[in-house]
Amino acid sequence: MKCAKSKPVIASLLLGCIAAVSSPSGAQESDLSHLDLATLMNMDVTVTSAARRAQVSSDAAAAVFVITREDIRHSGATSIPDLLRFVPGIQVARIANGRWAVSARGFNSRFANKLLVLVDGRDIYTPQFSGVYWEYQQVPLSEIARIEIVCGPGGALWGANAVNGVINIITNSAAESAGLKLTGAVGNEDQDNASLHFGGAFGENNAYRAYIQHFDRASYNEAASGWSHVQSGWRVDGRTDEGSNYTLQGDVAYEDLGEQESFALDTVMKNTTASLNMNWDGASFANGRLAAQSSFSFRQSEQFEQTFDREKALDLNLQHSAPRTGRQLMTFGGGWRWQQDKAYDILGYLSFDPRSATRTQASLFAQDEIFFFSDRVRVTLGAKLEHHEYTGFAFQPTTRALWRVNEQNTLWIAYSRAIRTPSRFERAVDVLAGAEQDVLPAYIYLRGNPDIQEERLNARELGWRWRASQQLSLDLSLFDNHYDSLVQVPVVVPQLILGPPPYLLISSTFQNAARAHYQGAGLMVDWVVLPTLRAQAMGSWLLHVEAPGIEVLGRALEGGDPTKSYAFRLRNDLPFNIELDLSYRYVGAIPTDEIRAYDSVDLRLGWRDGKRWELSFTLDNLLNDVHSEMADEQNSLDPGARISRSVFFKVQWRSNP
Repeated sequence: MKCAKSKPVIASLLLGCIAAVSSPSGAQESDLSHLDLATLMNMDVTVTSAARRAQVSSDAAAAVFVITREDIRHSGATSIPDLLRFVPGIQVARIANGRWAVSARGFNSRFANKLLVLVDGRDIYTPQFSGVYWEYQQVPLSEIARIEIVCGPGGALWGANAVNGVINIITNSAAESAGLKLTGAVGNEDQDNASLHFGGAFGENNAYRAYIQHFDRASYNEAASGWSHVQSGWRVDGRTDEGSNYTLQGDVAYEDLGEQESFALDTVMKNTTASLNMNWDGASFANGRLAAQSSFSFRQSEQFEQTFDREKALDLNLQHSAPRTGRQLMTFGGGWRWQQDKAYDILGYLSFDPRSATRTQASLFAQDEIFFFSDRVRVTLGAKLEHHEYTGFAFQPTTRALWRVNEQNTLWIAYSRAIRTPSRFERAVDVLAGAEQDVLPAYIYLRGNPDIQEERLNARELGWRWRASQQLSLDLSLFDNHYDSLVQVPVVVPQLILGPPPYLLISSTFQNAARAHYQGAGLMVDWVVLPTLRAQAMGSWLLHVEAPGIEVLGRALEGGDPTKSYAFRLRNDLPFNIELDLSYRYVGAIPTDEIRAYDSVDLRLGWRDGKRWELSFTLDNLLNDVHSEMADEQNSLDPGARISRSVFFKVQWRSNP
């Protein structure tokens, strides 16, 4: 039986955003825009997310993909989820005006909860459902140095909720933002976008930057108003005389997600967020490097003209990276998190028991990378021990091995265990809502379960990297994931309450009652056809080996994700500083949402005058007048946004060439 009226009320609880922090981010990428495609292709990209210390991506025993600064500029994208559409294993769907669904290797939905997302090492998940509200994560795209994506479990290094993958958004250093930068843009959906960035140096080894940005975006739903967002932030980077590096950064944002009429209720959604992040990378300590990070974040949401929920978080983390000793390379550290949130009753439908909660979480991790056979073989052993007030101690180990067979071929294999801790919603919610019925009125009573335990994953992975030449490479990864103790709301038989008046009562609670078995593959091919022409092809496949009849949070596992998706894009640098970018995407059907398979062609035409002026014109969704990507879980009557053709024109000027 469908709970038609319960979905928007239940989902409206989950309007939160910034939460915790993890480890310090890695070194920043320098400006590569002056290099030709062949040179870029032959450069090894340094990543920090796979091993929690700097390494070239080809040495990672994991499915690692990097979106570089140049990839971002050539994409024409206006949001981080749009950038992730071309990463193998990542599922992205636009649901509504300001809502996306993003996941890795399955389980995609508005409330996907098995993907850990970081901004400069700061964890941005919300404990309300252990996931990410992407509409609140408006990191200025022009300030992003790279985005590192690791598909697969990351619990041994990053902890709970890094179940199916880790995304680390790394921004530019302040020194790379010197001077003044003005950006203006206009379009039919992204109606206007304006930003001002400025930065400079002070002292001998210090730099700063600050920015303010604003945008208005049209609604995909005629019954809803548009989305308005304003945000400002700053960053200071420096180096002490002793050789230590430090970073201080903060931001504050306010947004009005618009008004939508849903079940005769005018829902006004507003959100205020703020964060402060501090990183310190010390000089030589115990023959290695000691890094520390701390963060404080605040979020407050408003709905129905009242404060809906409020959240605060404080994080402290330490990490020591030892130098290589013989065959071994050690990394270890620990962290502590304090979190407090308070949820308010909503129109008599929804409440929490207890209404307010304060909890702490502590963790220790260690990783040892061991080298053999002249470094052609490396074995990585790692584990993380965490203690959470909800579930007690949890142990998340991993074993990874990489073999450089020859100059062209590299093989890797991994076995890992990861967990997801239960959310506040699953433990403490109390919902009483109505559902439409033809004969008798019906009510759904959903209760949280304070005894609910963590979800568990045991994963096996296998990968192959092939460097056929300096111009052609291939990256293939296979995975076999076994999930246990998945949180489910069991289907129950309705009870007839005689009244008067008579009605049906459907009462249930969250339980660790589901299992699932997924298999899949991800493929990326990169080919520099000419020094000025680059082609990339991507494929993702997902097989539900065992998931029939299982629903997680009201969503069927089997048929809840596209089983296949493909993408292809061309980047062409033409004479007279003209750039032509063309991309094609195909995404399979989602049977549970009655979403048909769709394809999309996007085109970007750009021009640069040295490094001062940049103009670009983007045309999206050329093939289809409209298409839907996923149903709106916040409103059971809405099949999801109807994505139409859109145009976007941007102009940018820099004071420094």
